[in-house]
Amino acid sequence: MSKKDSLENNGSIPKMNADLFFKRCMSDISVARDFLAFNLPEKVKSRIELDSLALAPQEYISAALRKKTADMVYTVKLKNSDDELGFLIIHVEQQTKPQRLMPLRMLEFMTTIMRQFAENQSPKDSALIPVVIPIILSNHNGRYPYSTRFLDLFTESGQALVSTLLNGDLPLVDLASISNDALKNHLRAAIMEIALKNVKNSEFSSLLMACVDILKLLIRSDDVDEEQARNFLQNLVYYLSQNVKDVPESEQVDDIFATAQSELPPGTGDIFMTVREQFEQRGEQRGEQRAVQQVAVNMLEKGIPDEDVQAYTGLNKSVLQSLKDKIRDAGVKH
Repeated sequence: MSKKDSLENNGSIPKMNADLFFKRCMSDISVARDFLAFNLPEKVKSRIELDSLALAPQEYISAALRKKTADMVYTVKLKNSDDELGFLIIHVEQQTKPQRLMPLRMLEFMTTIMRQFAENQSPKDSALIPVVIPIILSNHNGRYPYSTRFLDLFTESGQALVSTLLNGDLPLVDLASISNDALKNHLRAAIMEIALKNVKNSEFSSLLMACVDILKLLIRSDDVDEEQARNFLQNLVYYLSQNVKDVPESEQVDDIFATAQSELPPGTGDIFMTVREQFEQRGEQRGEQRAVQQVAVNMLEKGIPDEDVQAYTGLNKSVLQSLKDKIRDAGVKH
């Protein structure tokens, strides 16, 4: 190392704490290779080509991890592997103070590196992730006092559940694959599940009444009291009013709410009145959108260029293309 490299710009000796000393040493691949040769578990070392060790590309490492001076991340090729993930990532963290939750901390870093890698792939939705091997370098006074086994962070009874979870499929409730009739049997969860599943593709009236029917059954079977029923209804109506795809006209809203209210206990009318105002606002917005789209249609039919129509109306390209398709289809029919 030259004198220029070893001294800071002002000529003084740089401050060298344990983290910086570790990072400067381990930035030398020959040092890192020897460190790993003597400290990697044999079952890992036997599967890799240590001569291929290299500092991990920056896109594999999150901004938060790059700021940490006590961490180094490397890539190394796997033996006899020609696939695109024929390498693993090694993450080494230097610690001067032992931490009981270190296995959890390392797991967080592992998942961060995996996510960072996957998000830099194309296409992201099909990206596989590399294996990440964490290593803790402890240099505090005395032997390391805590277990580094992740499962030891749990109670004895909890360890079996965690092992099952980590070694199998994650629990998945796929609403699209469950029929509405089956969901209706899910008691107090049924209203939430049916609303979430159908809000974007069902008519407001039919979806609301389907949920009201479930609520009536819950009340009749004493699974919910009147206060719970009111809370369920309020959350449901608020959610539907803000997320349903097709907004009913004002007179339709009144009829729908009157029907729903007649099926439920007294005292729910104020909920419907509050939401009615929201529907009116959305109806007004829908009317404004229709007016703008009609202006765009008139301009397109006169042969005005798309760019000018878009600049005048503020409509995006996808909406404009949809309007053009409708104009074309109407012309074909005539």
